Amino acid sequence: MSKFRSFEEINSWQKSRIFNKKIYLITENSNFKKDFDFVRQIRRASLSISSNIAEGF
Repeated sequence: MSKFRSFEEINSWQKSRIFNKKIYLITENSNFKKDFDFVRQIRRASLSISSNIAEGF
């Protein structure tokens, strides 16, 4: 089993960053812009995935 030198090497962290970018692109849609609180919550939730992986490292 290999050891990671940084959390950026973790595959799930890399995938969570891709997911986060997709969430930001999707919520740029005008249908989502009407519900600002929902957009903020979804974006924060997607960002917390990568943040929690990094914090756990």
